[in-house]
Amino acid sequence: MTSYSECVPLIYRLNTFSFTDLFTFDIFTHATLLSRLSLIRSLDIAQVYPWLDDTPFDLMYHPYGNVRAAPPRDLHTWQQTWKAVSRLPALKELRVTLVWLNMRPWRPRARNGQKERDFLAPLRLLGKMDLDVFVVRVNWDGERFGDVPFSYLRDRF
Repeated sequence: MTSYSECVPLIYRLNTFSFTDLFTFDIFTHATLLSRLSLIRSLDIAQVYPWLDDTPFDLMYHPYGNVRAAPPRDLHTWQQTWKAVSRLPALKELRVTLVWLNMRPWRPRARNGQKERDFLAPLRLLGKMDLDVFVVRVNWDGERFGDVPFSYLRDRF
C-alpha cells in the first residue's frame, strides 16, 4: 500500500491548481507548506471584476484617491498574487483569465493602453520564469501588446 507521504508529490506535480479569484489563491499559498508549493507545475487563476469604473485596472487609479477596492480586487492582492506565483520554482504552465463585468452596459468600454500596461506590469515580471505555457485572457477591448512575455488573448467569453 502506498503511503500518503509518497503520494503528496504526485498530487502537486500532476494536477492543475485552479482558482476562481486572487484571494483564494492567497489563502492557499499561506495555508500550504512551501515544500508542496514548490512542486506545483500547472496553475490557472481567474478573477472577475464587476466594476462600475471604466476599466478593471482603474483599481490602480481610483478617481476618489482615498477609496480603495476591497480584496480580492484591490491593488495589494493583485501584486501579492504575482509575487507568490513568481516563487513557484517548478511552475511550467500559467493561465490567467480576467473578466470585466461592465456594470454600466450603456457606457462604452473605455480604453487606456498605459493604464492597462501598468496593470499588467506584475505579469510581465513573470516572463523571467521558465514557463512552457503562459496565457493571459481578458474580455475587454484594447490595443495589441507585442512586447509581453505571454500570449495575450482578447476574447468575448
